[in-house]
Formats: sequence, structure tokens, C-alpha cells
Amino acid sequence: MIGHVVVCQDGHDVAIWQTNTVGDNTGAWVASDALEDPGVARRLLNVCARRALTAWAPDPSVLRALEEVAGAPARDWAATAVAIPDVLAEVAAVRADYDKRIAEELQVKTNLVPAEWAVDIPDPMPATAEELREYARLVRPPGAPAAADALLTTSLLRWSLARWSDNMTVLSRRKYLQRDFGPPRSLPPMLEARLADAYADY
Repeated sequence: MIGHVVVCQDGHDVAIWQTNTVGDNTGAWVASDALEDPGVARRLLNVCARRALTAWAPDPSVLRALEEVAGAPARDWAATAVAIPDVLAEVAAVRADYDKRIAEELQVKTNLVPAEWAVDIPDPMPATAEELREYARLVRPPGAPAAADALLTTSLLRWSLARWSDNMTVLSRRKYLQRDFGPPRSLPPMLEARLADAYADY
């Protein structure tokens, strides 16, 4: 697996951002003629290859339009897409499991300490990307709308995966958690599977 691709459109502008598996930006393209020029459409599709389409609510319609313009075979982008709320929900569920298990251990060993989370997971979960941006106190990205939307998506992904890293820090410091939940993982299992499937589906 190599990472994510974020695809945003505003009018004629198509913005595509690549990130690695943990959400760090690794490439960016903005084109105003991608939906008219087969060569540009093909180039943009190539930078999306082997990556999981990632968004607040993934919509492969722009990629399907690029495939049509390019005359490229259709790919099932939705099958390996990653929704940021799903990533954050998995992070929150794992964190809740850890908190429950730690509380149980504290009943037996009173010299232990509860987990101290560097950043809380929002509860209830934000309903929109803007709500999560405000909760996470992230700066609204500047620039043209398509590029700004792509940058916001990558920022939200990176923030959510930083919370997964917080989970793994707590796990790595408690052997009893590792006995119950296994060793630390670089990525949430659902996300890891989607990225691996996206890489294989080419």
C-alpha cells in the first residue's frame, strides 16, 4: 500500500492530492482542463492509481468522469474508498475498549494510572468536515476552492490518524493491553485493509 488520494472539483477545476499512509502530503495537481482533455484526464488518473479515494464522504463521480474523458476502463473506486468519519469512529472504538480494560485493571491493581489522552475524540462525532475542523482547531486552508477542499481533507485525515497514534502510545506502555489487543499497529485495521485493497486493485 502506498496511501490515499483526495479528489475535489469546483467548476472546471479538479484538484488531486496524494498522501502517504499516515496522511502526509506527497503530491498535488490542479487542472482546469481535465474534464475536456483526454491526455490530462489520463495523467490525473495515473496519479490516483493504487491509492484509496479518501474524503469526508467519498464520491467517485469526478474519477468516473475522468475515466470517461480519458477512455479508460472503469474502476470500482467506491470499493476501497475511505471516509474520514469511519476512520475517526474506529479510533474512538479502540480507545473506548482500552479505557474499559484499563478501568478493569485498576480494580485489581490500584497502583496503576488511567490513560491520559493528549487529545479527546469528539463526542458526539462531528456531522461535517467543517465541524471537525473547528473541533480540531485546524486553520482553514487558503487558495482556490478545489485545492482548499483537498488540503482540508488531508488535514482532517492526518489529525484523525494522529489520534490513532495516541492510542498506540497508550497500548505500547501497557503489557496487559497488548495481551488482550495485540501489539501496536501503524494504522487502524479497516484503513489498512482499504489501502491494501486499493493497491492490489490495479
